Amino acid sequence: MTHLMMPLRRYLPLLLLGVLACSARPVPEAALDRQTRVALPAPWPAPLHYRQQLLTVALPGSSHDGQSLMTVLTVQPQGLRLQGLTPLGVPLFRIDYDAAGIHSSTLPGLAPGVGAMPPAAQVLADVMLAYWPLASWQARLPAGWSLTETPDSRLLRNPAGERVTEINYVVSPQGREPSRLTQHVFGYQLILRTLASRPTASGGEE
Repeated sequence: MTHLMMPLRRYLPLLLLGVLACSARPVPEAALDRQTRVALPAPWPAPLHYRQQLLTVALPGSSHDGQSLMTVLTVQPQGLRLQGLTPLGVPLFRIDYDAAGIHSSTLPGLAPGVGAMPPAAQVLADVMLAYWPLASWQARLPAGWSLTETPDSRLLRNPAGERVTEINYVVSPQGREPSRLTQHVFGYQLILRTLASRPTASGGEE
């Protein structure tokens, strides 16, 4: 267990920058860059779905192939849930986003004070940026920011025209799935491989 957890404790804080939420703040914010924050879209606009993915965090200049974890995203009418697990299935964190805001929990070994994740994760904003409708993000961007897309990519630029977040997709007859997210400001890449995907029911838990 210790061998599995230490690399995650080292790299996840770099991945999980910027999302803060509490019960008194029903609309959480995410960091676009080191100076700019934006309110997350509501958790409902994306089609109802279930995604199980292998997510690999790649850091510039790293001597290894990256740190991997499993993520499970469930979007239902009442909100969304993002879960993180080790490749062996050990729970790491769970994030619920609904009308009351963001609520999160972590494995005790990753609790605050011992190199832990924040109460809610920047990775949630990355996932939403990859899946949520373009218009739901464009309406919330600060003046001068732009979010555009082609069939196989999505690109977030700052007012200076610099690339901030770039998402690449794999397009198939079954649809479009994100394969790589590059965060140019914070200096990380997320490499995503979808393992399971299906619509969720219109109500109830998975």
